[in-house]
Amino acid sequence: MKYKESILSMVQKIRDEKALKRIYKLVRYLYTHETGSF
Repeated sequence: MKYKESILSMVQKIRDEKALKRIYKLVRYLYTHETGSF
């Protein structure tokens, strides 16, 4: 699963709250579409 490595590298580069929110939305989207529910 390449998502995990990509997400970890993005989280380490967070410099502001706006970026954190965008990454959270991306992770939530990937999770809901991979498992079928959140």
